Amino acid sequence: MNRVPPCRQKGFLLIIVVAILGVLAAMALMLSTSTAMDSALVAKHAERSTLDYLAESGMAHAKWQLAQTTSCSGYMDLPSTAFGDHGYSASIVPNADSPVSIVSTATLENGASMSLSRDSVKVYQASSTITLQPGPEGDDAEIWDQSPNNNYGDSAETWVSSASNDTTRSLLRFNIDAIPPGMTVLDATLSLRRQSGSGSNQPVSAHRIRNQWSEDEVTWDSRESDTNWDTAGGDFENLPIVTTPVGPENKRYEWSLTPLVQDWVDGSHPNYGVALVAAIAGMSGERFYTSDVAQLNRRPSLSVTYACECGMPCGLYGFGKTPVAHWSMDDVSGLVASEFAGGHTGTLDSGPYWTDSGQIDTALQFDGLNDRVIVAHDDALSVADALTISAWIKNDSPDMFGVYRILSKETDGSNDNFWLSVQGGRMWFGVGGQFFTDGSTPTTGMWHHVAATFDASSGEVHMYFDGIETLSQTTIATITANTEPLYIGANWENYKYWNGALDDVRLYDIVLSETDIVEVGKTPALNNGVSVSGIYRDEFKLRNYSGNDGSLNWSTDWLEVNESDGPTSGDERVGSDDLIDYVLRVQDNDGGGEGIQREVVLSSCVSSTLSFDYRRDGLDNSNDYVMVSVSSNGGSSWSEIARFSGPANDLNYQHLSYNLTADMSSTTRLRLLTSPNFGGGDRVYVDHVNISCDK
Repeated sequence: MNRVPPCRQKGFLLIIVVAILGVLAAMALMLSTSTAMDSALVAKHAERSTLDYLAESGMAHAKWQLAQTTSCSGYMDLPSTAFGDHGYSASIVPNADSPVSIVSTATLENGASMSLSRDSVKVYQASSTITLQPGPEGDDAEIWDQSPNNNYGDSAETWVSSASNDTTRSLLRFNIDAIPPGMTVLDATLSLRRQSGSGSNQPVSAHRIRNQWSEDEVTWDSRESDTNWDTAGGDFENLPIVTTPVGPENKRYEWSLTPLVQDWVDGSHPNYGVALVAAIAGMSGERFYTSDVAQLNRRPSLSVTYACECGMPCGLYGFGKTPVAHWSMDDVSGLVASEFAGGHTGTLDSGPYWTDSGQIDTALQFDGLNDRVIVAHDDALSVADALTISAWIKNDSPDMFGVYRILSKETDGSNDNFWLSVQGGRMWFGVGGQFFTDGSTPTTGMWHHVAATFDASSGEVHMYFDGIETLSQTTIATITANTEPLYIGANWENYKYWNGALDDVRLYDIVLSETDIVEVGKTPALNNGVSVSGIYRDEFKLRNYSGNDGSLNWSTDWLEVNESDGPTSGDERVGSDDLIDYVLRVQDNDGGGEGIQREVVLSSCVSSTLSFDYRRDGLDNSNDYVMVSVSSNGGSSWSEIARFSGPANDLNYQHLSYNLTADMSSTTRLRLLTSPNFGGGDRVYVDHVNISCDK
């Protein structure tokens, strides 16, 4: 056996050791290189993350800066702004209107930079918030599967549950007509106060209702007295808008309805309200207060914040000048005058009432004795550098020597802020303790558009009457702000009360030009700002069936149904009731059902609204009713839209408004028809019939 010499063994082992050391050295080099590469990658990733974060911060800052402007012009680029050791800047193009493009550039301390772009960023004018919280006139009702034919519309409480053989749902609808068309809804929140319940964090979902319903008639089975739901338990979208956990505390709970309210404002969906539904099976129940509860702070509310996108012709301000305050006087009912330019809601004091005989839709009527609207002081209302007051007025006082305030923000003497008035039969304007008259004399009982402006920098005073400049004068006057309330229809001393009607009252903190004044005076605010191409109207001023008191002529006269006695005799006629001369009377002394109908052309309209006033007299029970129906095919078929039933004996006229858009055609008809059991002593009076054709 050959043996390896010891020296050669040592040499071999040395080679192996050297080889191992070589491998280890190579591995160490590789690990070192890899670690360096990984560190570089980590550093690069950290740098990119920091740039992303900075660029997003710059974008958010630029958007916030845009949100602070309400002029829709003069947008400023965001200069270089330090952010720790780094910084960002942003450019905005164009510098006016909407939408805009924003480029945000981030720069690190070491000079590295990157840019982030956003196109079609919308910019809005000043936002307004309106909180709707009606009383008993509000629409809400519970429906219950265990009493499928019972109506709970007048209950002060409502349940939401899904227990076995005990399911309840709550229906709510708010009138959002005070929100001008074209507005972007930034936030809409429904709020209900929990009365009681038996669970904790029980999910209650809000769903869009798909069909019309009547608070006084709705049940589990029926949405109206003679019309069933398509599906018992309510016709609503299966997919909820939002779900809110409710309980165990008795407090207010909220549901965000922003996209749904936007659809209502846009007209994408008709406003049939929302259904609150138990989101899981076997839910024992949550009870909430309704609009019929006596305590105001317990009633449901819908708070909506909205704004007009810059450059868009929203609402009544299509000519681009937004007022500080605008009381459209289109509330129809209630004890407040909504103000949707700046949220300065007015409180009706001592009995002014809503009338459908406004120059622009409804108006507010004052008695000249103590009626007024009180608007709480706000610094925005104490305009100083420039102002414009605009209003539609109808003076009913035969006293040509009285003093009748239209609008005032004043104390006394030289501390007067401003006021507009009819005094001694002429128009007067007060500003900064100085008084001016243009000599214009409003005709008693007729509508006139009046306006006045003041520019503190030039001292110029202008007055306008029915769109014509009637005074141009220079003065030395200084408006001294005060903290008194603003009054509509009175002054601070609680007299000089307006006698007549006021409509579309506006206050601007800029000087409107004569062209602007003309635009304001002709801006059609009917139906809360929708441009109206025409209107069909019958005021029944004469005892005939052919009244055409609007800008459009009806296609036919009023046509009697099951009677042919004409407008001055018989059951159906134009005559007097105990309150008004003249009105349309619907009656049936013979039994079997009689009525009246009339036709309009709505085929070229984008939308349409029907409205009129009515009064029930002597209706004994639910079998005594007048059914209001519409037809889109000249009367071949009819759809009931309302029913005026007994028992009822109205002391005052009630108001009906209905969206006719789904029934528009070249032969749209309106019909009022009595029930077969309507007796000779049962009557319904109708006045101010109005059908708009909106473009």
